[in-house]
Amino acid sequence: MTETVGTRAAVDPVTVDPVTIEVVRHALLAGAEEMMANLKRAAYGAHIYEVADCVTGLFDAEGNTLALSPGSPMMLVDLGAVVRDGLQKLGRARMRPGDVLASNDPYTLGTHSSNMALYSPIFLDGQLVAFTATRAHWIDTGGSVPGGKSFDISEIWQEGFQFRHIKLFDRGEPVEDFMRFIADNVRVPETVLGDMRAQVAACRTGERRYVALLEKFGVPTVEAAVAEMFRQGEELARREVAQMPDGSYSAEALLDDDGVVLGKHIPIRVTVVIRGSEMVVDYTEMSEQVPGPINTGVASGQGIACFVFKAVTTPHDPPHEGHFRPLRVILPPGKIISAQPPAPTCWWSKVTNTTMDTILAALAQAIPERVPAAHFGDIPLVMLSGRDPRHGGKKFIFFNPTPGGYGARPYEDGESCTHSLHEGDMLNVPIEVEEHEFPVQTEYVTVRADSEGAGRYRGGFGYELCFRMLADAQIFVGVERNTCPPWGIAGGQAAEPNTFVIRPDSGAERVVLKGQHVRLDSSMVSIMRSGGGGGYGDPLAREPERVLEDVRLGYISVERARSAYGVVIDPQTLALDAAATETLRRARWSG
Repeated sequence: MTETVGTRAAVDPVTVDPVTIEVVRHALLAGAEEMMANLKRAAYGAHIYEVADCVTGLFDAEGNTLALSPGSPMMLVDLGAVVRDGLQKLGRARMRPGDVLASNDPYTLGTHSSNMALYSPIFLDGQLVAFTATRAHWIDTGGSVPGGKSFDISEIWQEGFQFRHIKLFDRGEPVEDFMRFIADNVRVPETVLGDMRAQVAACRTGERRYVALLEKFGVPTVEAAVAEMFRQGEELARREVAQMPDGSYSAEALLDDDGVVLGKHIPIRVTVVIRGSEMVVDYTEMSEQVPGPINTGVASGQGIACFVFKAVTTPHDPPHEGHFRPLRVILPPGKIISAQPPAPTCWWSKVTNTTMDTILAALAQAIPERVPAAHFGDIPLVMLSGRDPRHGGKKFIFFNPTPGGYGARPYEDGESCTHSLHEGDMLNVPIEVEEHEFPVQTEYVTVRADSEGAGRYRGGFGYELCFRMLADAQIFVGVERNTCPPWGIAGGQAAEPNTFVIRPDSGAERVVLKGQHVRLDSSMVSIMRSGGGGGYGDPLAREPERVLEDVRLGYISVERARSAYGVVIDPQTLALDAAATETLRRARWSG
């Protein structure tokens, strides 16, 4: 056998028993999860070690997904695109053991330039056998504003530096000139470089685990186990699609605007086609890219489709490449989710969440028994920056994603105060950590009452967070989905939308949905109110006792119980008036 760097010699087919397949499957998954644990443990930024705004994974020599850690779905499903683009851009011959490469190009990789992918080739006996990769949000990339998020950004260069497969480590040694370039061009170099080193450590962890697996079982056995794993995943996904009725299903939603041309709604249009055991997600009618920074790259458009496809076919299986083989995505270039340079992308998540909801709305026409109503549909976000007088005027940049309500299912209520579809398993920063690390004081956190979409099964409730800055700060606000609030299904009602309010200690409050360079100080409080989830089914069919329980818990007001559900409750005793409820509901049904 002749061995050369970057090539693989042919091997005879190997038959692998089911036990070995499962051992390999779970060893890969454990390796990806250990990578995530080490990344979070070593990170400097709370947005990584608390929020988990990051992902890790293992990939074969072609960039196919072997295993992914739990994390942000929108970073997960397109992480393999980083590796594949690197193989195309650089070629195997330029990759060496010990290399770590960085890429954040939003057009080829999806998301935005603040999400930095680091990946490393894995070699065994001189052969390139796999890749380990991580992706994490860098809190600053040196753009025109702290954190790189503003609705007055009009081109990609204003968001910060762009890397496309640049070596951070060359054959195991750090490229010091490049490290110095990063440090000199970000506002918080300690945090950024600390998070970068945590990503490198995660890559090294994945490499050790994968090499150990190969050394234990041998390359042919592991590759045969992976091939069978892919085949099984494909078979499971095809089986589920084959049970869906053939047809073409379309849906449309609206975004408020792109933050530049205010008030001009942006249609989100998708068509899902089911034929036999295959599904097509067609974005041909999707809006073209826009001047404002809510665009994203082609890998995001593909990733959105992969995420929804996985959710309705094999939701309980850890993802790998085989699960997506029955899916085809039609995505012409230049759409809002396949943007071309120099379109800005820093608020990219505004389009991804709503697109996910819209694909689900299309699928609800085919499989209504398996699809929920719309969720709150955004990452209501405030990016804060300034100097902390408690730490000698040290520069800080901080954000905390806000959870909200999920849509009701055909068989149960929606979840409350949960991060968006886009964010998945991400968390928020605990108040204790937030107040220790940054000059912010939380006044209160509560479930947002009366925010759910009413239905036989109600949507989840939104979240309300009130905070006060202890130092002068500049904030950038991005709130979406007021024009098109989370819709209900099968007679369920829409939920309350997302909103952000600034309230001075003296004076009238003002609503800010998309705002940049907003100034805060200790004389005002800010209130983020996330939306709820849409309802499922006729609200008058909801059991009065369940409405009463929500009233007693403070989730629903007495007034809303009557107006939305036709349930009459005594405001003083909170006792259910069954006779009045029956009379009221009968009148509404007959009317």
